[in-house]
Amino acid sequence: MASHLWKPKNGELPPEKMEILCELNEAFDGDSKLINAYIEKFSWSKVISPNIRIIRREFAESQNVEKKISKILHRTPEEKDNNHKRCYYEVVAKCVFCGEELMPKLIKSKALIITYSYKKPDFPLFVPEAKSAMHGYDCVDPVLFGVIMCPNCLFASTTISNFQTDSAVSGVRGILARVPERKLATLKKFIAGDTEKRRELFSSIDLSGANEIGKADALKAYLVASHCSELMVDHDTTEYFRAADALLSAARLANDLDMEVLEMNCLRKAVPLLEHSFEEGSISALPVYLLGVIHYHLGDLLSARTWIGRVLTDRGKLVASSKYKRFCENLNEKIKSEK
Repeated sequence: MASHLWKPKNGELPPEKMEILCELNEAFDGDSKLINAYIEKFSWSKVISPNIRIIRREFAESQNVEKKISKILHRTPEEKDNNHKRCYYEVVAKCVFCGEELMPKLIKSKALIITYSYKKPDFPLFVPEAKSAMHGYDCVDPVLFGVIMCPNCLFASTTISNFQTDSAVSGVRGILARVPERKLATLKKFIAGDTEKRRELFSSIDLSGANEIGKADALKAYLVASHCSELMVDHDTTEYFRAADALLSAARLANDLDMEVLEMNCLRKAVPLLEHSFEEGSISALPVYLLGVIHYHLGDLLSARTWIGRVLTDRGKLVASSKYKRFCENLNEKIKSEK
């Protein structure tokens, strides 16, 4: 029992309070600070789980504030001058499949002013680009930070949630949480068995003619990330869209590097993945809209109008269809003018 808990003047607690104190000791593993905080906030009322969670959360938040203040006060002059210019932050993560530790860079959500213009601003494919940066931040291409790749087994993903890290950083539940434990072992074995194929894929992508090394490396990473997402679709159907989305980013980079053949190949490969995403229960309008735009750029105007027509005639079945209707109208007018 904690030594500095509140006690009455005679030094003993009544039986009913002693019972509550025992419960608090068990709930907080004997942490006197948490126990005292609970008693101060809720008095000697009945111990209930929501109140325990409130105290733990408030205590954790106060600790985080103290750490941040301490970090700010003890920064070197160089850090104080340069830290605010970074548009990204680093996190410590671990590969789910081989255990390798890595430190990926994640773009700060409000550091860059994001725009979408690939391949047409009037009906883009929603691959992010940085128009400019907020005051004090460097402007970088967000696509260059879009893939997290394990340096050991080359498992790659476009989301931090597919790596083992702090849950607050991961945000969306990753593959660890979505796949049952009995199936996760099978998935790990399957991914491990594909390691050599990923190495061959990464090394076989010929980008020797690229004039920008950073974009060329990122393009390779996106192609491997798409491959990895395809490996996991049997365990998580949301990976269909993630695989397609990685290919769209790869296509934009190929466009930047004037590699038209590779760009068109990426767009073609994205089509069946987006179709599967829609067929496997996705109710979002985004894959439907993207299929219309991709078919247009591949020269299939009939399929393009069929897909965007689903968005234009939607009556609430597709989530966020209103967000894409204006782009579909622009594409529809473009197709009409070309006929």
